[in-house]
Amino acid sequence: MNVEDIFKSWIKTINPTEEQLQLAKERLDICNTCPSKQKGMGKMNICNLCNCPISYDEKPIGKTYSEKNDCPLHKWKS
Repeated sequence: MNVEDIFKSWIKTINPTEEQLQLAKERLDICNTCPSKQKGMGKMNICNLCNCPISYDEKPIGKTYSEKNDCPLHKWKS
């Protein structure tokens, strides 16, 4: 796990470029079909394997914007 990249991913969540947002949406689409996705606090969804937040109110957040951290099941295309 690359903690620095995860921090940068949260910054991207606030003000992403179109390219970053598109990548995060594609990853979230994959997460939405995964049985490891679970409901977190409030409107947040998390990955049950790595416990990373992946969406809030159906919008991609956090790890879905990561450049160096992958899905624990390697479902994301690099």
